[in-house]
Amino acid sequence: MRNPRPTKAKRKPTLGRHLFWRGDTIWAQIRVKGVLRRESLQTGDPAQAVERLKRIRDDAERERAGLEPAKLFDDAVVAWDDVGLGVKSESARRRYRTSLRMLDPHFEGMRLSDIDARSIGAFVQARRREGASHATIRRDLTALSRLLSFTVTLGWRQDNPARTWDRSALPETRDPIQRPCMRSYEACVAVGHGHWPHLLRFLLASGFRLEVDATSLRREAVNWKTRIVTFRTKTGRLRTRELTPEAMDILGAIPAKAGNPFVFWQGETSRMTNCSRTFEDIRQRAAERAKREGWEFRPFRLHDLRHEFAIRYLEAAVRGAGKAGSIYTLQRALGHTSVKTTEIYLDFLTDEEAAVAKGLMQAQDRERDAN
Repeated sequence: MRNPRPTKAKRKPTLGRHLFWRGDTIWAQIRVKGVLRRESLQTGDPAQAVERLKRIRDDAERERAGLEPAKLFDDAVVAWDDVGLGVKSESARRRYRTSLRMLDPHFEGMRLSDIDARSIGAFVQARRREGASHATIRRDLTALSRLLSFTVTLGWRQDNPARTWDRSALPETRDPIQRPCMRSYEACVAVGHGHWPHLLRFLLASGFRLEVDATSLRREAVNWKTRIVTFRTKTGRLRTRELTPEAMDILGAIPAKAGNPFVFWQGETSRMTNCSRTFEDIRQRAAERAKREGWEFRPFRLHDLRHEFAIRYLEAAVRGAGKAGSIYTLQRALGHTSVKTTEIYLDFLTDEEAAVAKGLMQAQDRERDAN
């Protein structure tokens, strides 16, 4: 049998000056002050390589002229962090740092001058594909806008495209409240590692927000006898909250870490961080377990546990189970500034139950006014 004729390798496109192929990747080579430098452009697309070569040549020209290299997104992040991200509130800094971790994979290594409406739009589309809510993406854009405003004050660029980017494509709509599937929730608890099983159970038992309330909780803020915790809200107000015996039992099961002030600690001195991404991994492992066991895993968000706490609180209140409560006491427990925000949970009660909850609120209001 005649051997088949070998197929010819596909000829790569001819490249222009300063570019050459190394395997399937295009590289640049340019001489600066008598030294030949070679750098991978990390692409096999000639058109994209030409664009990237322009930036390398510009850096070379700046170096020949004795100027500093062009500033990068990474430089801006470091400089902004050095001044505390321009805010006094630690909770605001945590929020910005969370957004910066989301921005980093998309803008890392990019010149500040190359961040424009097009690259911001690409970031938004990528975040959408990742499943981020419009509210979360808008917070990320706010962090980017604050960062770019900071670079303007440093003279590193002249404008702020994140501020002028049209956010009407991200309408602020409240995500519908969906009660988490308890079997899916328990599966996440089962596959969680470290403090995660405790954290998931605590969020459901307390209604605490993840970062503002739960992972920021310090051991010194917990009165283990009275079950009262003292902490600051997301607006910076100091407030107290009485926890249920169940929630206190969960906190008590977490061993203290010498030198670490946080209840949900990580490492030597810090609190649990990067929770959103870690929880994505936990959900994935729980979904894989459910598939092996032959049942459908229903994804849920960590914030859904706060919603579930609120709904259960009202259900127990109107049915006379446990300590009496109402919309008003739930409002205080959740830290809402207006009871109107809390009333969204009435939709999960029957008309009769909702009337009872409102009646309890009115009765407690009258008692409070009388005192």
